[in-house]
Amino acid sequence: MNQIEPQPISPRFWAAAIIIPAVVVLGLIWALMNPQSLMFMNSKEAIEISFQVPGEPVTRSLSQFRGRVLAVTVWTPDCTECLSQIGVLNELATRFGRDGMMSIAVTPADAAGIRSFASLQGMSVLAGHIDRAQAEVLPADRPYTYLIDREGFARLKFKGFRAAEKLEGSVQKLVEQ
Repeated sequence: MNQIEPQPISPRFWAAAIIIPAVVVLGLIWALMNPQSLMFMNSKEAIEISFQVPGEPVTRSLSQFRGRVLAVTVWTPDCTECLSQIGVLNELATRFGRDGMMSIAVTPADAAGIRSFASLQGMSVLAGHIDRAQAEVLPADRPYTYLIDREGFARLKFKGFRAAEKLEGSVQKLVEQ
């Protein structure tokens, strides 16, 4: 009876058996450390926030800005990280504004509270007041920021501060769509 002799396993097989899983694991680690890379996951969560701009008689809503890419952050006056995030939104609005991007910062603070922040003066960020009931429906973490596509869907959302360099690629993709 003929017995089949086992063949030695090729070095190419061993290389592939080690390299392919390593690449997959490294890719997953990178994606988890860079959540904005996962932003285009077909999110269809429409974000609708109504807000009052100090000194304006009408209430605005995000749906009025359809056709524009929006960076919207929910902030509070006692949050220094929030003010830093608003500075980032200003930087993004300045850079991408001519491409149809706009930054909005909303807070449950009253109009006087918004006006008291001199750092908001002269910025390219539209600041407004949301009522307490609406603030309670939104995530409690501050700052909490959304990147919203031209159709009004949240494509990225995150809590805490995120530097402009980390958001530029995501904003660029949205304005090019």
